[in-house]
Amino acid sequence: MPNDKKKGERHKLTLGQRLADRLTIAAGSWAFIIGIIALLVLWMILNTYFILFLRWDPYPFILLNLFLSCLAALQAPVILMSQNRSVERDRAKAERSYYVNRLAEREIKTLRADILELKHKLLKLPVPVELKILKKEIDELHSELEKIEKIEKSILKHS
Repeated sequence: MPNDKKKGERHKLTLGQRLADRLTIAAGSWAFIIGIIALLVLWMILNTYFILFLRWDPYPFILLNLFLSCLAALQAPVILMSQNRSVERDRAKAERSYYVNRLAEREIKTLRADILELKHKLLKLPVPVELKILKKEIDELHSELEKIEKIEKSILKHS
């Protein structure tokens, strides 16, 4: 069920949101970091040692700095967009958790009230020792009633 919900949420995303999420995932990975480092090292090696054959970016590497500045300038807002979406998802999740907690709180209060009501009813009942005493008293009453019935029968016979 949760996977279906996630799939439904993905279909509602705009192209820009999907691209922002993918770029954030890619740019936040070790593969991206290692790839950029390898590209930078390769750029510097090619521009430093092979200056004799092809000079497209001499030592201060101005073109490389421009490339990295453009990458950072484009990457930062895209990552922020994706983080904003992440915050929205977290906020929605927190709101759902809040309502689930409120529902659980209501259920607990209802159960507590039921338990207190049962306790109240149970406290009105005699405790087991009292029950034994009451049973003994009831048995005595039954025996007395039997005696009284016998006396009544004998009186009725004589009348």
